[in-house]
Amino acid sequence: MGSHLCFKVFVFFFRVETRTLEEVEEVLHYSSQTKTSLTRIMLDNMVVPLPNGDLDISMLKEVVQLINGRYETEALDNVTLDIVHKIGQSRVTYISRAMTLD
Repeated sequence: MGSHLCFKVFVFFFRVETRTLEEVEEVLHYSSQTKTSLTRIMLDNMVVPLPNGDLDISMLKEVVQLINGRYETEALDNVTLDIVHKIGQSRVTYISRAMTLD
């Protein structure tokens, strides 16, 4: 009678949501000091609508450059179809928008 070992391997991938440059820096520092399964940094509200109707994506660009391809990036909230192209110029990996049930 043989003995069989069965191993189940679970792989978890983690995403973290950030709202400021400082939070992104904290995540990058932590992940450089600790082994993590972090795959994506979500960048919440880092796009600022300007009074003239334009869009300031400078913080988003800065954060994407800081992350430098180490993780996927995702811009979320404040996103409409009218501004997707502009947000894409920041070189984020993904762009998403929260859906409301109104």
